[in-house]
Formats: sequence, C-alpha cells, structure tokens
Amino acid sequence: MLCTALIIILCLVANLHQIQSLHTAEQPTCTSGKECNHDGLPSTDPSYIAAKDHPVYMVTDDKWKEMTFIELHDHLDCYPHARNQSKAYYTEEMYNHMKAKYSELTGHNFEPLSNEQDVFHIAMSEGAGRGVFASRDIKKGEIIPFDATCSVVTFTDGQLWKEYIFSLPRTMACDVMEWTWTQNVHSMGDIRLCLSIGDGDSYLNNADIDEDINIAPSDLTSMKFEATRDIPKGEELIYDYDVFEPTEYSRFGLGHLLEVTELEES
Repeated sequence: MLCTALIIILCLVANLHQIQSLHTAEQPTCTSGKECNHDGLPSTDPSYIAAKDHPVYMVTDDKWKEMTFIELHDHLDCYPHARNQSKAYYTEEMYNHMKAKYSELTGHNFEPLSNEQDVFHIAMSEGAGRGVFASRDIKKGEIIPFDATCSVVTFTDGQLWKEYIFSLPRTMACDVMEWTWTQNVHSMGDIRLCLSIGDGDSYLNNADIDEDINIAPSDLTSMKFEATRDIPKGEELIYDYDVFEPTEYSRFGLGHLLEVTELEES
C-alpha cells in the first residue's frame, strides 16, 4: 500500500514538472529589440507584430475609428505597462520602426540624425522609470538639443493618429499614447497632436514641485527646451507637464478633455 502511494506521488510530481516545462516553452521571453516583437515574445519575423494584426488586440469592422483615447488605452491594456517603472530603453531599431510606420502613413521623410549630442543621456530615474540626465554642466538659457537625437512629428487628424497607434506593437502603441500631447505650434492657434520619436524629450519626467523644474519650452508654441537655471552634470532634466495643458484631445475626436486628464493623473 505504501509503495503504491509512493509511486502515485512520484508520477504526479513528474507530470507537474512536465506541465511547467511546457508552460515555460510556450511563453519564452527575450530582451533584445531585434529579437522580440516588443510584447516580450521572440519573433521569427524581422518586423514587429502590429496591434491591428494581433489576435488579442485587433479590431474588426473599423470599430477603432469610434474609440476615444480612454477606450483605446483600455483596449490595449496599457495600464500595467504605464505603471511599469522598469521598462527597457528603446533601441535605434525600435525608433526606426516607429518612424517607418509614420512615413508609410504620411509620406514624411526623416532627416538624418546628428551625432553631435553630448548634452544629455537616458538613465533610470528613482521612482519614475526612464529619465533624461545632464551629461555635462548646462548653462542657464542653453538650448537642450533634443532635435539632435529625435524627431517631433505632428498629427492634424485624430483618425490618422489612431491608425498609427494600431500599426504599432501593443506596448509601443502604449508608449506613444503616453508620449503624445497637444500643443499650439503657431501663434495663430494651430493645435496639433504631437509625438516625440527618439531618445530625448519623450523620457522627460514631470516636476513634483516647482523647485525641481530646470528646463522649459522657449515659448508656448516652441518645441525647443532651454535651461531655466544652471544645471550640474548628472542632474535629471525636469519640466512642468502642465505648461502644455489643457490637452485638447477632444478637438481630435479622442474623447472629452476631463476624461483624458483623469486618466493621465491616475
């Protein structure tokens, strides 16, 4: 009787190990942007799996056209990703993929990036995830050359922006939603949906208190930032997100302003 019970227990343990091995095999992970589809799974296809083609996140019958910002955020399950404070840095390949998709939709040609950037670098910011830090001492009034490593693109059409979102892998799309803002780009009040693609102002963190602010836009229609005081090497570059408020997503058919503001603050 004892031998029979022991055999049964050994069989159960063996089966459990087999199930765990199968589960592990079905859910491999990787860290390289070149080898992953940006949802953590290895991809045999050199391209990334777009949300519109993903079996979980694809939307049929053009229902995506009616989605608000919040509905889209919910549909792509962006909350866990947004709260993940250990997200990896983007690779050049990832940025090139984002730019290629934007070019496919708009016909925009990106200029070659400058290699002269020595002012800032990307690193982990305690309690805030990725951040931007001074690589050298920066003088008050100095322009921060974010345009040396990244490109700010704009959308005049909310539908085109949503089409762009669905052309990207899920977590990349979630990052784009986090990095998008609205801004007057001309003094006449030409409001655009804006997005920074590259290692630069997309990683800027918000100031908890006014004393933390050390950079600001040159003016409210400018996409250039300048130092508001002397910044020592190693200090994080921080600005006030509210400088571009209110975010007028409602102008682009992306839902009510109050809804989006509550989402961003949650």
